[in-house]
Amino acid sequence: MVASDVRLEEKDIVLNGCKYHYIEIPNTGRPKVLMVHGIMVESHCFLGIISFLKDYFHIYSIDLKGHGRSDNGNTYYDSYTPNAISNDFYEFYKSVIKEKFSYIGYSLGGQFGIAYAARYSDTLNKLIIIDSAPSISTKGLFTIMMANVVRPKFFKNRDSIIRFYNKAKIDRLSDYMANYCMVETEKGYRLRFDKNIAPPTVLGMIRRDRELWLDFAKISIPLLLVKAKDSEIINNRIVTLIKQVNRNIRIVEIEGKHTFVFSNPKPIADVIRDFLGY
Repeated sequence: MVASDVRLEEKDIVLNGCKYHYIEIPNTGRPKVLMVHGIMVESHCFLGIISFLKDYFHIYSIDLKGHGRSDNGNTYYDSYTPNAISNDFYEFYKSVIKEKFSYIGYSLGGQFGIAYAARYSDTLNKLIIIDSAPSISTKGLFTIMMANVVRPKFFKNRDSIIRFYNKAKIDRLSDYMANYCMVETEKGYRLRFDKNIAPPTVLGMIRRDRELWLDFAKISIPLLLVKAKDSEIINNRIVTLIKQVNRNIRIVEIEGKHTFVFSNPKPIADVIRDFLGY
């Protein structure tokens, strides 16, 4: 999934009382970027893209709270609101990054990037959101719900994980899920993520979306949306609204579905490099 010469450093840090895990790909003197993944995956989902960016940037990729090797939060309203996650990332900026950086967020990570940029734009150079928007389409919501329905609650072993995700016929996905996204329990392997990351009510979801659209309108730094051409998450209506709410945005389409970070990483990396001037 990633070139063998990529030097990953696995680290932990406590931010506002919660332990976060992150990987760092050091590159002294190069511009710094923070990469933030989406729901039900974790920081290593970017390894394919990182293999094409590592020579140009000093890279951090962080496990969201409730994912990967980061600790869980408490309730949604205590720990997982865009404002709460933004505050955690600001602490990461002050403690680890310590200079202006560019934020690259995929899916849910892009939504947190929108919230962060609205609050802490003075810490950022540019914002890149990968197949992400302040709200998702009905089809996208249905896709996420169905993924939870059809996925076994527990997998017997690594082979059963790989067989299940091989059905999707997405390059790199099955090995990635088996290697990074599961936790072993007495009943077998289960997907590692905290369901509290989503608002507990429909009204809470509506309020969250509204707040993110308001945040999106505030962003004045250079802003790029890398959209999957056949995205299940972002439809034409959302694209039209994006352009109306923030005319500062640049939009580039790349072949693939929402999982294109696995199946088509090089074109995504090329667009990122171009937007960041490298």
